[in-house]
Amino acid sequence: MSGFQVPGTLSVSQSALDDLSLHALTQEVTAQEFTATRTAATTSQAFTYYIQCEYDINASISHQASGTSGDDDSWGMAEISLAKSSFVGVTEFKYPAAAGIPVPAGLITAKDTDASSISTFAVTLSLSASDQGALSASAAISGADAVSSATPENLLNAQVVQFMKPSASAPTPAASDDDVLTATLTAAELSSDYSAELAAIEAAYTIADMVSAWTILIPAIPLLVDSILSQHARLGAKTSAAVFSPGELMVAATAASYSVAVNDYQGNSVSVVEAANVFAVLKQTA
Repeated sequence: MSGFQVPGTLSVSQSALDDLSLHALTQEVTAQEFTATRTAATTSQAFTYYIQCEYDINASISHQASGTSGDDDSWGMAEISLAKSSFVGVTEFKYPAAAGIPVPAGLITAKDTDASSISTFAVTLSLSASDQGALSASAAISGADAVSSATPENLLNAQVVQFMKPSASAPTPAASDDDVLTATLTAAELSSDYSAELAAIEAAYTIADMVSAWTILIPAIPLLVDSILSQHARLGAKTSAAVFSPGELMVAATAASYSVAVNDYQGNSVSVVEAANVFAVLKQTA
């Protein structure tokens, strides 16, 4: 800019500036950590007896990484349902076992010629249950070493006394035959005579697998930050859907009660295997 110059002066007074210390902004802005505890926990279930299936548990698990919806990592799992009739993987079992449990299976009564009772021979079924669920049986007849029946001699008759076992046929004595006034009966004879019946009893209680059917159901676990699966994964410092390492176990909380009992020939209940809890177990495949 420019203009015509003439004689003259300009006088000004200026405002003094305060020392900046009077108006200084001196503050500290400190970074602080604010925390909220995330649940990281796991519940263990001890067990002795089980039905265990090797299964790829991780294939049913879903993982949502931190920050996806403003939330921390979360894990969920689809429902797992397995059944004996359709599962084709490796299965292991361990059930409570018992050996040589006697069960009354009958009674053979030896009677004299007048139909009075002389003695009895007990029929006993011995049952054993393996820890693999098999039931085996052995039936036997036991009693006195020898039971005798005798009849007084009648000189007017030829006499033959005989116990009428299944293998025996009625004798037809001739008038000139020697008398047989005494007959004996042993457990060994009865065991031989009733061998087919004993075998049938054994067959009825020889069972390869007492557990005819089983079903394992693990309900779905929701994909939530605080789900039990998220807590378990977080405790194990997991960062993906591979929550379970090869060989690691998952146990269903609710067990099945396993026991073996049979009614004897008189209707009395005989316990072969006392009731025990059997748990469903999934073993992560390699």
